[in-house]
Amino acid sequence: MTLSTIVLMLLPAVVVGKPVSLPIHRVKNFTIDMEAQQFRLTNMHGRSNAEVVINNYANSQYYGEVIVGGQSVDVIYDTGSSNLWVGNQAPRFPIGGKAPYDNSISPTYTANGSIFAIEYGSGPVSGVFSQDRVEIGGLILEDYNFAEVDDTTGLGAAFAVGKFDGILGMAWDSIVVGGSPSPFTALRPQLDEPRFAFYLTGDVDPATGEGSPGELLIGGVNPDHYVGEFEYVPLNDKTYWEIIMDEVVVGGVRMNNSTRAIVDSGTSLIAGPVAQIAAIAESVGANYREQLGQYWIDCDRTDSPDIEFVLGGKTYSLSFSEYIIENGAICIFALLGLDIQDGLWILGDPFMRKFYIDHDAGGERVGFALAK
Repeated sequence: MTLSTIVLMLLPAVVVGKPVSLPIHRVKNFTIDMEAQQFRLTNMHGRSNAEVVINNYANSQYYGEVIVGGQSVDVIYDTGSSNLWVGNQAPRFPIGGKAPYDNSISPTYTANGSIFAIEYGSGPVSGVFSQDRVEIGGLILEDYNFAEVDDTTGLGAAFAVGKFDGILGMAWDSIVVGGSPSPFTALRPQLDEPRFAFYLTGDVDPATGEGSPGELLIGGVNPDHYVGEFEYVPLNDKTYWEIIMDEVVVGGVRMNNSTRAIVDSGTSLIAGPVAQIAAIAESVGANYREQLGQYWIDCDRTDSPDIEFVLGGKTYSLSFSEYIIENGAICIFALLGLDIQDGLWILGDPFMRKFYIDHDAGGERVGFALAK
């Protein structure tokens, strides 16, 4: 298996308009009275935070545990979506070996049965809504509305051979399918601060694909994982974690005009407009392989310049070793061409490996510091 088979694009179709066709919407036969739905939160006598271990597989999937109905499920904590879904006990997985959720053994399960359907950049999933007790990093949500998914075939090989059994969205309520609060919004009354921070590792055993664990801290930032001070960029839109990107510079040459960018933990690569990525690839010596739909590059190159992303007037650089993913003698170029809304860029996992990122909901801003 090559790494190209497990590239994930989990940004929902409300943004990824060209590659997919189903928009985010409320499913017609699913209704919910927001005032009637009560989240019986623990720890109401004091605030806390949630620490989630983030596992690294092949520098292309980052996933951690969520406990639903007393059952441990591995999910991608995805800043590009806002729903929690897990595979149910009889999902149509293309390949077996998963550890799905079984509502029949949960003492806290409540049936709902309304239809759930969402389409990500990688493809669609569908199932039904349910309610159960959800535990995230030690914090509890009682009677939380989530989705049991029984059809993940739209995600193809990325899910079939992947390490995760579901997705836990960390974006804003405006893009939740079905109308419930997102998991992060539901947790906010329990948190020290309305923020969370990702630390993604980049060291991988080439024999197994397994990397050292990282961390998602919900409710604060961890000084052990960054150096210096945060530089903050105001949020541009409360859908995804979207900001304004001033420019991208390669070898002193400006490659784009000011545009929007999304910081997305659910995307394995960095994505930008097709023409701009092609120009950047040429500048660093990457070659497009049409049969794989990706750029590849010689791992031994020594003359490729840094790629510089300018955010809030500050420059965030990726060196050659930081914008490639090793795959034997040939390396994957970690930038992917996608023409999506008005030149939108997606700053995915390669960017997040270099920088420790504070998602500050209270300040409606995103902070960047050098990871350590």
